[in-house]
Amino acid sequence: MSAEKIPIFICGFIGSGKSTLAKHLAKKYRMRYISGSYFHKQLAVERLHLEKSTSIAHGFWETKIGQKANAQRHKDSNIDREVDRRLLHYLREHPNTVSDSRLMPWLYPGKALRIWLKVSEKERVRRVAARDVLSQTRVRRVIMRRYNTEWRLYRRIYNIRFGEDFSPFDLVLNTEKMTPQETFALV
Repeated sequence: MSAEKIPIFICGFIGSGKSTLAKHLAKKYRMRYISGSYFHKQLAVERLHLEKSTSIAHGFWETKIGQKANAQRHKDSNIDREVDRRLLHYLREHPNTVSDSRLMPWLYPGKALRIWLKVSEKERVRRVAARDVLSQTRVRRVIMRRYNTEWRLYRRIYNIRFGEDFSPFDLVLNTEKMTPQETFALV
């Protein structure tokens, strides 16, 4: 008898280590990995009529195109709804998936393992600045703008209090002083 395949959702603020942990778990347990941000970036490229070759790698949201896409999300909540629809469809087709989607812990209706990574703003800014080779001042401004936009969107669209409501989570883990390897080992 084989084990039931359920998704794993890694959630937290920008720079908390969601993607890193999700990729490690997917590799270790031979699961698929999908980033919720991938669907956002894909839709941004479609909606802004950009060339398919437009980079949707790390640091996309800090670019002018990424900031334009984020501003569009604030004006049109259907963008987020479409992203969530696409991701839910993907997860129904591939339940053996690890995802770093911000909203799936609330929106996914089935069994899943839901993990929140807790890290201070100062540490998150440091991590993103190091990862994307940007100044901490710029990173703080960009991630706070994104946080404020997303918090309002999530509240307005789904009545989710992102970063305040931890009720869907099976594990809330403070990784402030942990390396990615230590976080992975603990999870």
